[in-house]
Amino acid sequence: MEDWTEGYIADVDYSQGYYRELTPSFLSFALLSAGIRPPSLTGKLRYCELGAGHGFACNVVAATHPEAEVWTTDFNPAFAATARRIADAAGIPNIRVFDSSFEEFAALDLPPFDMIVLHGIYSWVMAEHRKSIVDFIRDRLAFGVVVYLSYNCLPGWSPIQPLRRLLSEMAQRATGSTEERIEKALDEADELAALGAAYLQANEAARAQLGKIRGMSRSYIAHEYFNRIWTPLYHLDVARQMHQAKLTFAASAELQHHVERLCLTPEQAAKIAGIDDPPFRETVRDLMLNQQFRKDIFVRGPERLLASERRELLMKTRFALVWPRNQVELGAAYTQGVYPLDSGPAAELLDALASGPKTLAEMAASNDPVEFERKVEAMVVLVGTGRVEPGLPAAADAERADRARRFNDVILERARHGDQLQSMVSPVLGGAIKVERLHRLFLLGEALGHKDFASFAYAIMREELEAEKRQGKQARPPSPLGIMMLAQRFDGDIRPILVQHGIV
Repeated sequence: MEDWTEGYIADVDYSQGYYRELTPSFLSFALLSAGIRPPSLTGKLRYCELGAGHGFACNVVAATHPEAEVWTTDFNPAFAATARRIADAAGIPNIRVFDSSFEEFAALDLPPFDMIVLHGIYSWVMAEHRKSIVDFIRDRLAFGVVVYLSYNCLPGWSPIQPLRRLLSEMAQRATGSTEERIEKALDEADELAALGAAYLQANEAARAQLGKIRGMSRSYIAHEYFNRIWTPLYHLDVARQMHQAKLTFAASAELQHHVERLCLTPEQAAKIAGIDDPPFRETVRDLMLNQQFRKDIFVRGPERLLASERRELLMKTRFALVWPRNQVELGAAYTQGVYPLDSGPAAELLDALASGPKTLAEMAASNDPVEFERKVEAMVVLVGTGRVEPGLPAAADAERADRARRFNDVILERARHGDQLQSMVSPVLGGAIKVERLHRLFLLGEALGHKDFASFAYAIMREELEAEKRQGKQARPPSPLGIMMLAQRFDGDIRPILVQHGIV
């Protein structure tokens, strides 16, 4: 029987994570930061996610962009079914879900898309499928719009490639379920290290990675390390492939790379600035940073903004805190130093956002261009570190809020049974923010009419842990006092953030 998986792990469930880089508002801000005209965030956006996994992110986009058309496919039918169930349960009408291969999907009657996104796909498919992706983008992407593409890259993975290959081969030769074969492969690799394998002795990065893998979730490492197809790529080669679809690299979605002085020495920055060929320049930058993973934004026909246009669009952009103001650390650590968050423009922005979402115009009233750029740099740092997120215009908040509420009802009900859906939908962002499971249980208890929502959450968690104990697992039930104290902190710190995001 033909194996439809083509070497991809299909018998281990993949995490239902949320990646903010897949949302239009985040990609728009990344492009604005780089001085590139972003797509419109209002109106009839045509959005496509290839290899969507469980489809959480594309469902978030569909829920928070009511006028959008969202199309998505994942060749794993179990993943596509999950995406469809989420959409049906949340009453999201503007998403179409398929379990087609890229080639089959391309053969459908599809519209030209304004945005095509792929996360964690490009390095994990065969070369012919990468070509199919490029062909799909070339044929289906409208002018002047965006492709987001993430992938494992070189040179950062170079010292670890032999270890990854070794683990994969060991797992293929072992017996049992995928999880059992993974454990056997890790045990065998540890045995080789104990026997003094020269590669592991000479390669500190590989030894450290082997130790890290031990502590990672098995569902994650199954898909990250044990697929038969696993190809880290140089940016130079990816850029050449995207060029075949008339795409140009426009910006990185790793916003810390936008503040060059924090990532590179002056000498390194000068060397990179002297390279005329953009794809080669990015590849040399990867060498300087020993980059392992890239988050690239490509645009078909990118338009560089005039300084006045960029300022105008940035001033209209709305932002929101996703961390309580009193929990934001003193500084953001970079390779070239620490950017202060407790003083200067970052602190001013954080203080302004503490009372609720605001546009940059509401926080940066000065007409001084130098002061404005300092505020923009500070915002790039805050968004890059995940303490602040860019959002959508406020005009359609009410319409987005109703759909987001229905989606969040589904997320809260799922929290009763596990921790798969870890983020809640924000109509302010047009995206989602992570909310701890305990906090989701507090909200579920409230929604069900329990005045003592802490006791409601405690009962669910205690029952789960007691069930684990009956299965012979070590489990320590939470204390009622501890849950009550966490509920008080939730009311004081977390609830105000959720209110500001239109989540409660």
